[in-house]
Amino acid sequence: MVTSVSDSLDQSILSLLQSDGRLPSLEIARRLGVSEKTIRTRIARLVRDHGMRVVAALDGAERQTRMLFLVHTEPGCRFEVADRLAGLSQVQRVFATTGAFDLVVEGAFQSDADALDFLVRDIEAAEGVHSCESVHLIKEVTPGETTAKGKQPHDAASELDFRRFVALAARAASEDEILALAAEVALSLCGADRSLFSMLVIEEPPATNGRDHSSGPRQFRISASRGHGLAQKYVEEVVKRINAGTSRGVSSRVVESGLHVFVEDALTDPLFNGLHELVQEQGYRSLLAVPMYHGGRVIGTANLYYDQVRHTTDDEVAVAQAFADQVALALARLQSPGRP
Repeated sequence: MVTSVSDSLDQSILSLLQSDGRLPSLEIARRLGVSEKTIRTRIARLVRDHGMRVVAALDGAERQTRMLFLVHTEPGCRFEVADRLAGLSQVQRVFATTGAFDLVVEGAFQSDADALDFLVRDIEAAEGVHSCESVHLIKEVTPGETTAKGKQPHDAASELDFRRFVALAARAASEDEILALAAEVALSLCGADRSLFSMLVIEEPPATNGRDHSSGPRQFRISASRGHGLAQKYVEEVVKRINAGTSRGVSSRVVESGLHVFVEDALTDPLFNGLHELVQEQGYRSLLAVPMYHGGRVIGTANLYYDQVRHTTDDEVAVAQAFADQVALALARLQSPGRP
């Protein structure tokens, strides 16, 4: 952290290093029109007198899931648990804290399935651990980012929504409870007017010979579904049509691609052919559908409905996907062996 730097040359050096911490002194000097010796002297002073640090971080390409684990330890076990966790390869940092939790553990994982396995095996089942809550890290917000871009979807209120879902889902006794809770929380967390969360059973394409599967579309059906802000008649009709194979549109796209699908206007989009009357009855126009992943496969979909025709931003998609992943993690945890 650098504090109380008012010199314009120092500020320019800081700005360049924040954009690219690997810039050599000679290149910085060229850009700022001063000698390399001046740059080297200034950088040394910034480090010595102002605590400047140039750090490196992986971009997350190899580890897609970043988590915080909020750990309660048994009395007298805090430092033993902290030492053990700090030595694990998945753990980036461990903090001893005061207040509601004894330890905060930051970790990075290749998938949500790996994060769940770490939570169950390395934290919950470990000696000295009383309980643990987990939170997905969506993105790091840099100073001034929200001022420059306007209010972001994942603000302080969104963090409270995440924490509320995690706490309540941990006590849920059924998939239906978790889906209903997710459908409710999604309205405030993602700014949607209505929502629908569904569990899917996906079947492999029929085999063309004794070993191989055909390259046809994957077949699936909805095994459980809960909405919020939608008429029950609408939900039942959508489930009926999808399970009968007469309406695959958005859900099929999500299952086949494993990616989100955004429909700007459901009244005109061909994906909603045959459903326009139902759309008009419900009164929504735009739709964002994201997959719920567990163990490297799609286990469900999260559909967010908006009453006005609108565009969606990368930040909004990121928040929706992170929440869908958290819902999938809660569902998987409910089914994990050893759960009381």
